[in-house]
Amino acid sequence: MKKEIEKLGKGQKTAGTAIWLEGALVIAKIIIGLFSGSIVLISDAIHSASDILSIITSWLGFKISQKKADKRFAYGYYKAENLGTLIISFLILYAFWQMITHGYTRLFSFSQIKIPLLAMSISLLDALVLFFFGNYEIKIGKQINAQSLTAMGKENKTHIFSSTAVFIGILAAYYQIPYIEGLITIIISFLILKIGLTALKDSVFSLMDVS
Repeated sequence: MKKEIEKLGKGQKTAGTAIWLEGALVIAKIIIGLFSGSIVLISDAIHSASDILSIITSWLGFKISQKKADKRFAYGYYKAENLGTLIISFLILYAFWQMITHGYTRLFSFSQIKIPLLAMSISLLDALVLFFFGNYEIKIGKQINAQSLTAMGKENKTHIFSSTAVFIGILAAYYQIPYIEGLITIIISFLILKIGLTALKDSVFSLMDVS
């Protein structure tokens, strides 16, 4: 039991680090998005903010899971982490809907970019940081058998595609090239849909104790 508590504590610590790291990236993208006039960068920041809600849910799940068994919960609170994954899956699916909606609107409009180099730089930094941290989350998730961390890690790794799409979208908007920004965003949204559906399936199966 002590070993399980230590594993949950490790998961909680990883989720806590993710909150601060992704929170800093969201603030940076919003500030640069406002100064540069890049709507797609601001939209990406909103998408990342929904990820932070998922991380907070996971963090709470790990914290609750560490509570000892009592009269009401004779087998402990370990299922709280699976319940957290279920909630995260719905948040990921919501992010998919937001992205595909933004992608559709970008098919018919352009952003007026003032400082494209700075806007593109933050999108690349976002891609690299979340890709490597996503790998770390997946590694820890597998070590402690935490579905929520694994789900978040996989979703974070897709940021290398979405951030690259933002990079290309900013460039396309700056040079007034039609359709590219919207099309790439729609493609990336379906990658996020796949991750959300997988997380939903895994969490439901775990809650039902499927072998």
